[in-house]
This record gives sequence, structure tokens and C-alpha cells, in this order.
Amino acid sequence: MRASDARLDPMKLGRSEQQSQLVPYKYECTRHHSLISSQFLLLCFLFFLGCSQLLLSSSFSNSTKLCPHGQALSLLQLKNSFYSTSSLKTEYWKEGSDCCSWDGVTCDSVTGHVIELDLSCSWLSGTIHSNSALFHFPHLQRLNLAFNNFSGSSLSAGFGRFSSLMISTSLTRDFQNLHLMALILCGNFPRFSENNSLIDLDLSSTNFGGELPTSMGNLKSVQTLHLYYCQFSGSIPTSLENLTQITFLHLEKNHFYGKILNVFDNLRNLILLDLSGNNFSGQIPSSIGNLTNLDELDLSDNQLEGAIPSPVNGFSSPSYVDLGYNLLNGITPSWLCTLPSFVELDLSNNKLTGHIGEFKSDSLGGGGGGD
Repeated sequence: MRASDARLDPMKLGRSEQQSQLVPYKYECTRHHSLISSQFLLLCFLFFLGCSQLLLSSSFSNSTKLCPHGQALSLLQLKNSFYSTSSLKTEYWKEGSDCCSWDGVTCDSVTGHVIELDLSCSWLSGTIHSNSALFHFPHLQRLNLAFNNFSGSSLSAGFGRFSSLMISTSLTRDFQNLHLMALILCGNFPRFSENNSLIDLDLSSTNFGGELPTSMGNLKSVQTLHLYYCQFSGSIPTSLENLTQITFLHLEKNHFYGKILNVFDNLRNLILLDLSGNNFSGQIPSSIGNLTNLDELDLSDNQLEGAIPSPVNGFSSPSYVDLGYNLLNGITPSWLCTLPSFVELDLSNNKLTGHIGEFKSDSLGGGGGGD
């Protein structure tokens, strides 16, 4: 056997030689084991540190509530001021819990201030007084009290105080949405302060009546205005021409009368205009023909008379027009047949004459001439 083979065969080596050959391997194994142990200890330390941070974070979040204490008290006061047979929203409003987690309550994620309050369809009843806790939330942006029963409440005084709070607490810059739809309310319509930022106002199906105040013109940021199925009367105030941002205007099913004033020249963003079911008389104002974005127009069930005006600069893409049940007369205008986007046209129960030509619209689903 060669010497080189003897060096590789442990059986051919002496004891001292074998030990000298094993020393490097023992050193490498010890080094590798030490490295693994260090890495394991490091992983254990990182895991323990992560768990500690999670426990501290959980402990901190449990001991720190988002909702300010004063707001929770005001919400509980508001709850106790109403009677409810089965309000699922307020049933679990309990002292000692975070009011930002209560149903119907939305808080600012940073400050914790209540910014939205939705108590619609809550089976609430009672009276809203001028000193109600409802007006204790200076950062409120949206309020929805629709479909409740506040019979006998007159919100004119309460919202008068609300308007003053809007001025003193800068709520005029924050408050955006107000929904009081289908409440059993009475009294005169509230006055609106200048420079408010209401975007959505819904007071439909209430018992508000009387004439619309000129302060309606202060709603310069409003985009949707729902005042249908109320008891309003008189004429539309000229200040309505200031609502240059409005897109949806619902004034149907009231008791308005007199001429429809030319207040639409500046309302170029209007998509829907509904004045049906009133007692308007006189001619259709020519300014309606300037509404270039108008998609739906309903002037039906009034006492409008005269000829249908021709559009001046706009009125080129409506899909729904209802002028039925009026006293319109004259020849049915031929330009109605040239509008390409009609889906429904109703001219029934008027005094129009002549024939309706062939429509360019392929989707027209209704319509009719006069009697």
C-alpha cells in the first residue's frame, strides 16, 4: 500500500496520528454548532421583542379610548331625550365603552371627534328642543334623522341655534350633509347662515311650510336639494340663482304657485330638475333651455301655458322630459324629435296641436302628443 493510502485509512494510522487528523473536524463542528446557537438566540430575542411590543400596543389601545368623554356623555344624553320602542342603533350605547364604535356614530380617525351621526330608521320619537344635545357636536359633518317621529317638534328654533353654533365653532366650514327626511315636523323653514358648506340637504316628506326663505341663496355649495312632499307655498325665491353648484333640485309635490322665475341661467350643473305637482302658472322660462347638462326635466301636473320654448344654448341631451297635465298650447315643436338621447317624453293632457315627427332616438320608450 502506498503511503498516501495509509494516510487516508484510519486503520493504518497510529492513535496519535488519528487524533491529529480529527482535530480540524472537531473544530469545524464546534464552530458550526456555536453559529447555529447564536442565530437561534437572536431569533428568540427578536420574537420576544415583537411579542412584547404587541402586548404593549394592545394594552395601550385598550386603556386609551378614541371618543372624548364629553362627546360620549352628549350622545347618551341625546339617547335619553328620545323614546324608542326598539332602536337597534342606540340600544347598545353604554357608558364606559368607546362611543366611536357605537352604531350610527362615525368619528374622525385622528381626533376622535364625532363627524357623522346616522339615526335614521331608529323608531325614535319625542321633541327636539333648542337646547338638545343634538347641537353639542361642533365637528359634525353629516346628520341623518330620517324616518323617525318627532311629532310636534318645530325645528326652526332648534336649527336657529344650530346655525349660531355653526358660526361660533366654525361648523359652517365642516357641516356638509343634513337628512331629516320623513320626519313629522312642523314650523317654518330654517334660515341658513352665510358661507356655510352644506353639500346635501334633504328635508323631504316633512311638514315644513310657508315660503322658502331668501337665505336659501346662502347654500352656495349645495349639490343636492330635496324638498319634495312638504307644505311649501309661494314662489321660488330669486336667490336660488346663487346655487351654482347644484346638480339635483327636487321641489315637487308642494304648493308653489305663480310664475317659474328665470333663475336657472347660472345653474349650469343641473342634471335633474323636478317642479311637478305644484300650481305653477305662466310660461316655461326660457332659461331652462340653457341647461346644457340637464338629463331629467319634470314640470308635469301644473298650470303652465303657452308654447314650449326652443332651447337657446343647451338642452341637447335630456333622456327624460315630462310636461304632461298642463295647459301648454301651440304646435308641438319639431326640435323635440331631433334630440338623440330621449328615453321618455310625455306631453299628454295639454292643448298642443300638430303631429309629432319621427324621432332620432332609438331608445324612446314613451311619449305622447296633446289632446
